[in-house]
Amino acid sequence: MTDQALSQHWYISYLSRSVPFALAFMALFSGSKVYAQEVDTTLDQWKKWEGNTDKLCLAKPLYCGCGGYYEEPQPSSELQNMADEQPKSSTFFGVADEYSYSLDGVAEMLGNVAIQIEELQVNAQKMALNNEEQSAAFTGDVQLSLPGFQLSGPSAVVSTVDEKATIDQAGLIFYQSGLRGYADQVEINGDTGLIIREGELTSCTPGNESWMLVGKEIDLNVDEGWGTIHHMRIEVSDIPVFYVPYFTFPLDDRRQSGFLVPQIDFAEPDIAIPYYINLAPNYDLTLTPRFIGNRGSMIESEFRYLSKSFNGQLNLDSLPSDERRKAANLDADRAKIEWNHNGELSDRWDYDIDFNYVSDPDYFTDFGNSLNSQTELFLDRTLNIRYISPKWSFFTRFQDYQVLDTELDTLDYPYRRVPEMQLNHFDRLTQNLPIFWDNKFSYTYFEQPRALIPSAHRMTWNSTLNAPFTFFWGQMEPKVELNHRIYSFGESGAPDETYKYTIPSVSLDTRFALRRNNIKDRYWQTLEPRIFMTHTPYKDQSEIPLFDTSELTLDYDQLFLSNPYIGGDRIADRQQVSFGLTSRLFEEDTGRMVLRGDIGQGFVKGDHTPIITRLVFSPQDRLYWTNQINWQDNNNGLYSASSRINYVRPRETYGSTDAISFEYRYRQDDDTLEGINQYEVSMAHTLNHKLKLLGKVRYDNREDRSFEHIVGFTYTDCCWQASLVYHRLLETDEISSNDLTAETGILFEITLKNLGGLGGGLKSFIQEQIPGFEPRSQF
Repeated sequence: MTDQALSQHWYISYLSRSVPFALAFMALFSGSKVYAQEVDTTLDQWKKWEGNTDKLCLAKPLYCGCGGYYEEPQPSSELQNMADEQPKSSTFFGVADEYSYSLDGVAEMLGNVAIQIEELQVNAQKMALNNEEQSAAFTGDVQLSLPGFQLSGPSAVVSTVDEKATIDQAGLIFYQSGLRGYADQVEINGDTGLIIREGELTSCTPGNESWMLVGKEIDLNVDEGWGTIHHMRIEVSDIPVFYVPYFTFPLDDRRQSGFLVPQIDFAEPDIAIPYYINLAPNYDLTLTPRFIGNRGSMIESEFRYLSKSFNGQLNLDSLPSDERRKAANLDADRAKIEWNHNGELSDRWDYDIDFNYVSDPDYFTDFGNSLNSQTELFLDRTLNIRYISPKWSFFTRFQDYQVLDTELDTLDYPYRRVPEMQLNHFDRLTQNLPIFWDNKFSYTYFEQPRALIPSAHRMTWNSTLNAPFTFFWGQMEPKVELNHRIYSFGESGAPDETYKYTIPSVSLDTRFALRRNNIKDRYWQTLEPRIFMTHTPYKDQSEIPLFDTSELTLDYDQLFLSNPYIGGDRIADRQQVSFGLTSRLFEEDTGRMVLRGDIGQGFVKGDHTPIITRLVFSPQDRLYWTNQINWQDNNNGLYSASSRINYVRPRETYGSTDAISFEYRYRQDDDTLEGINQYEVSMAHTLNHKLKLLGKVRYDNREDRSFEHIVGFTYTDCCWQASLVYHRLLETDEISSNDLTAETGILFEITLKNLGGLGGGLKSFIQEQIPGFEPRSQF
């Protein structure tokens, strides 16, 4: 069962008060509380929907596609009037066609009996109230109505001595979830909970038993906050598809040891049954035995811990003997370790640890649950320690990697940083003027035995003096920087064992801000010219490897940077003047940006950058269109471009959401990078309240081929939903070859309403692949 379905409960209270009828009765019921869990339904409250199905989805989304609905009956108006007239001490009163009282302590009410006990309303044809035994027996079309649900059966007995109520041959309706069910007997155990014996539960319409949750005994112990099902099985069209002899689950937010929702993938097959262990208030453990058909049995564990000064999570997964890899004469011992830890040493000192390990490069391909994990090249292992004060900060890092790509070129292996240390000082030099001085010192030891230069020491000092002045027309910020580097290479592979340089840099950033109000009484607009001038002299840095440095992608924001590199190994020689113009359009009432346009270009002596344009258009909250185009006018052509459209449309009529996404990327070939000409289209479109189509294509125009496509659908019935997806993915999209092999797969998942899914997390996979996709809310 899902946490949502198993965490809701309903409350009934019986308080000790006198019971006035037309004849006086003795006080019969002592205080108790009864909680009933969402689990059953009956048939006679079902109302067939006569109108348009779409209107049913709008009026009652829970029953979209069901052809009818349950409507919770209103409390008896006669009882309500009586309640207003009763003294505050009265909690038991009622009406009937006839009533009598005998001297032996038995009172009877006959014909259209209606009894109110606090929030509990009991309707029956007969009630026998035994004062000596302190019990009430109801017979004849008995209905026990409570806020949110109803119990019905031929007879019910309520005892106030042990605060129990028993209903035989019971039917149950839970109005807020649409669940219905049957049970040989339902026992209400006062304030401890509810026991359902020989129960069958479903959210299908009356007469439709496409699936059933069956339990020999379902014990909902609200006092302790957990439930158990003995001999639980799931039946689909009367065929058992899943069975466990004992299953526990939480009823509320209190942490309880017990089984969680099983995960079942019939394709492999792949079955995982997590068991949660509440070890202490501040730490817990989840153990998940998992059986994969052609590989064997594995165990997955998740340990979480929390204290005032630290917290973290440790995941350990192990498959001691992988039968498939053993048959292929590969290492069959599979394992994964993930450890994330965060802590505080004091008010200003903190640290974090991120450690990852897998036994082999194919681990994520075989067991990963997302494409992101399946395409990892490196696994990070990092220890970070930080100190922060108003003017000083310190940072040190130890970083290593596990390389997963066995075909990775030696030159592309990342360098370990053992360690990296940074000391920063920031100060305002005067309170009268906004003049700031920022100094950053760092030392890093790089190590990579496979590289041409296997180790190196790097020391840096960056000193910046800047003054952001604000005027009525905008802002002007002069800046002076000094960049100092010292390298010492530990091996003789470098031309010189020591290399040092100092590079100054100056810049002036001037921004203007103009505003136009009251455009068509709906919008206001800005006009923001910008001029950026920078000068950094040339210094030959070709003998320095790129230990941790890469160049930023050319875009509008990069025009206004003195150094277009991220990392410490390159200081660009840039004598450039950049001009930019930005205009933004805002809604007057909401302040939401509707339109933004940017255009800019950088000029150097004898050359210039491409003309860079950027456009963001959002005519409504659900539609976004983002474009960036870089024009290289000296080639009379397009240098690079990207365009993305995202549209999300709620379909309240079907309780669903449509999503369409289009993205195009283009870049010319140059001396360092291969060109790109690709587009991606994805969509999720609802045809009606039952059928939803899914699709995605990533296509390479240069190679004239699709390197990924997804096609599928979801079919939604009243009480179940099935999803079927075909997925095809090329090994890589970077190699110009028509001989690449493709991985293909068919993914299937069935979801039972209010119960959960039997599949491999297909909804999560679709959400990752199709931006804006949302499953039906009632599932």
